[in-house]
Amino acid sequence: MDLSLALHAVANASSEYEVCEVIATYIVETNLATSLAVYLYDSHEHSHCVIESMRHSEKDAIMIPISCYGRQLGYIQCIPISSEDQTELHNIAQLGGFAINALKQTLEVDLKSRRLGKASLLLDTMLEMLSDIILQKDRFSIARIAGQFLMGQLRIGTYALIGKIDVQSYEILSSNGFTKEQLASFVASIEDDKNRSLLNVTVIPMEHGHEERGYIVLDAGERKHSDDDAAFVSMIGMISALSLERTALFEEETRLMALNKDLALAAEIQSQLMPDFNEQIIGCEVSGTNMPSQTIGGDYVDILQYPDGSLLLIMADVSGKGITAAMIMTMVKSVCTLLVKQALHPKDIVQSINELVYEQTNSDTFITFACIHINAGRTYMTCINAGHEFPLLKKHNGKIFELDKGCMVLGVVRNLASVTYSEYPLEHGDLICMYTDGVCDSSLDQGNQPIKKEIAACNKLLVHSAEDIVKSIINKKEGQKGARMNDDASLLLLRISS
Repeated sequence: MDLSLALHAVANASSEYEVCEVIATYIVETNLATSLAVYLYDSHEHSHCVIESMRHSEKDAIMIPISCYGRQLGYIQCIPISSEDQTELHNIAQLGGFAINALKQTLEVDLKSRRLGKASLLLDTMLEMLSDIILQKDRFSIARIAGQFLMGQLRIGTYALIGKIDVQSYEILSSNGFTKEQLASFVASIEDDKNRSLLNVTVIPMEHGHEERGYIVLDAGERKHSDDDAAFVSMIGMISALSLERTALFEEETRLMALNKDLALAAEIQSQLMPDFNEQIIGCEVSGTNMPSQTIGGDYVDILQYPDGSLLLIMADVSGKGITAAMIMTMVKSVCTLLVKQALHPKDIVQSINELVYEQTNSDTFITFACIHINAGRTYMTCINAGHEFPLLKKHNGKIFELDKGCMVLGVVRNLASVTYSEYPLEHGDLICMYTDGVCDSSLDQGNQPIKKEIAACNKLLVHSAEDIVKSIINKKEGQKGARMNDDASLLLLRISS
């Protein structure tokens, strides 16, 4: 089974077991591992084995997480044939995570659909005369039919149905008899304080399951309404609210279908953005991590090697989020890889990326970008910082330098007027740190002091992993301010070891 077949099979899987089966088949047929077991977590976070073909002791196996948007859904326990295979194992595991997450969302939507279907069937039986409202999927059509029942059954000639858009916004869905000025006044009054005693009108909420979906406004002076009339209007409001909820569900189903179509593309984009931090690099010790918030894309971390053995460390952050940001980052990565293979100077790479982003993206898109070039002998480095969080250089004697020289962010203007760079000699034990604003935002009060404190604690014998440092900073922020991680957090550490 090749990768394209695996992507197709995962995208069309109808159960979590089928997803795991595709993962296991792909790993076995491509000889990525000698044996494996696939585990998934249930609703109580307990793992259970779905597929197993382990022939060795567990201590020989590695754990590869199956996750989506930062949430771990399970893991693959396997014994890779070679260390180079681990990147592909992580990619197929991530693909499985997207598929399982999509299936879970589909099941949730199906459950809601079944519940609403039962409610609709009951209402069709009890209130057959109002079945036309329930069948509508457009909120304006629902309001129009509700208005027809008001005029036909109660002979109400002046009414308005006001629908809820979000928490504080409302819109006129259907009306008759009221002027535009009156309608605007109704909406403004409801948005301001949900006033139900507007001048000379009766306001009846449209509710279902204690969820407000809008209001029915009647002219209180038009005629005297009996208790039965009020009950009938309330019933119309309830059915209208139910139908409006169904339209919201339909829109959610449509968005889910779009997510499924983008599943294969999103998985491939994510697999391209991160390097293999376990790969051995001559003269260096490397540790890196990328902790996404809840969106795809945003941060780009890479370690590229020139033909002469020198290195280019890259840390970048695209404006915006989602699949669009991930696609832009994939484009930037491809170009960076090509230019490094051509042995271009970092200054020329920055100019090229700036021109690419300027020409190929919208005018409001830009990228913060920082790159550090380390020579083949690991004795010298240069850094260009294009509007990114300052990379840090900690010398073996403990002194920390901010690498702030460079240029403006990339993609705003076609040609960069000036590009400068920081230069420093390197010695054994020197530590380089690059990070995104999800770890430390220099625009906040503490700036980059938290990351400085963390790397200051590192010494020649002990360097905490990038993941440990990021988690430490985030945990401290949450403990002190109740803050939550709302942006991707990426960190790259490189220590000169020879």
